[in-house]
Amino acid sequence: VHVEDLVEAVLNAAGHSPGGETYFVANDEPCTWEKLGKTIQEALKKTHVLKLPLPRFTQHIGPFFCDLISLISGKPMFMSSQKMIELKQRAWVCSNRKIKMMVGWKPKIPFEKGIELTANWYIKNNWI
Repeated sequence: VHVEDLVEAVLNAAGHSPGGETYFVANDEPCTWEKLGKTIQEALKKTHVLKLPLPRFTQHIGPFFCDLISLISGKPMFMSSQKMIELKQRAWVCSNRKIKMMVGWKPKIPFEKGIELTANWYIKNNWI
């Protein structure tokens, strides 16, 4: 879900929901890792993507060092052991039905448009 939709969902839930409720804030359509990668590639107008198969041990050693640096610096890193566990999952399933029914929120920015807006923001702010 795009950040603008997320902010609207949080504000709507804060004003229209009883305390203690948990909601999934997500777009309506499912998204695969492949679709995410392809959509980012298109938004960045990249024709070639280098796919590097990484040895399995890097799935543990890289996040280990990121965890260590984060512990020493007191600042979060781009990768962590917990994030690697999330990334290794074949699928995540959630439904936004509850927040739509109880709060009246629904996503306004389509997935592809949200990726395009995000990519443009990253470029404009020299993050990529």
